[in-house]
Amino acid sequence: MLKKVNSIFVAGTLKSVEAKTGVQANGSNYVAGKMVVMVDDNEIEARYYSAETTKAGKVNPRYANNQKIESYVGKRISFGGELRGRMYYDARSSQVNSITEISAAFVELASSKHEKDVAVFEFNGYVDSALVEKRNKEDEVYAYHIRVAQPIFGDEEVAKHVFTVAPEDRDIMIAVQEQYTRGKTISFNGVIEGKVVRTSVVSEVAFGEANVREFENIHRAFRIRGGSEPIVDGAYSREQMSKYEELYQEAIVATERQAKEDAEKGKTSTTPTVAKTDNASSFF
Repeated sequence: MLKKVNSIFVAGTLKSVEAKTGVQANGSNYVAGKMVVMVDDNEIEARYYSAETTKAGKVNPRYANNQKIESYVGKRISFGGELRGRMYYDARSSQVNSITEISAAFVELASSKHEKDVAVFEFNGYVDSALVEKRNKEDEVYAYHIRVAQPIFGDEEVAKHVFTVAPEDRDIMIAVQEQYTRGKTISFNGVIEGKVVRTSVVSEVAFGEANVREFENIHRAFRIRGGSEPIVDGAYSREQMSKYEELYQEAIVATERQAKEDAEKGKTSTTPTVAKTDNASSFF
């Protein structure tokens, strides 16, 4: 059986933290947050969450660790973790989408052996959608995308993540295109990039100065830098991949259903409509 690989490692300067605390339904306190780490000229966004006690009722050491994160702002830190997929319902497009987030584990002040900035990942899974080129408005290729799936939670769910190949990495692009075809089980590694994208929206007015709103977002990419040949021993079978796809489609339906229930309870400001079942294009 294939051993799952899904790990990240980041070392850099902690720029900002947004944290909150609360109480779970079982009465256990929790701490959660989002942090931005400067890694060279990249802004790497990661999330963390930990409860005060484990499911077994024991003290969770990660809880005390995560409570210290806010005090590290402006200092060099390092942490490991993994990639996690999150589904959400977009009422405007009537579609369930999925994004990949970085989930941090223990966050520490960086030791002397982590003096250099770094943001890397290792991953394995099966190719859900083979490499495709992405073009901008000027019809220029700005990236190549490949979607890779990996079972999670004891194979009861599956997550799908989009990885990129940069146009300048032509040798890598050719290798991925030729070897990482749909259904292949693959293992690879790369770097995490986070570029700040600033946009302006101008609201037209009948007279006077136009209203200009500025928006800032972090464009995240998981860029492939190396990989092995497709895995044969322990590779995912056609039957397994079919099962995982059924689970994935069930998760899409459940996400939509939950969005409708939340809307009925007044938890959302928009009224969701029926989501498209074939949402492959939403991942790119």
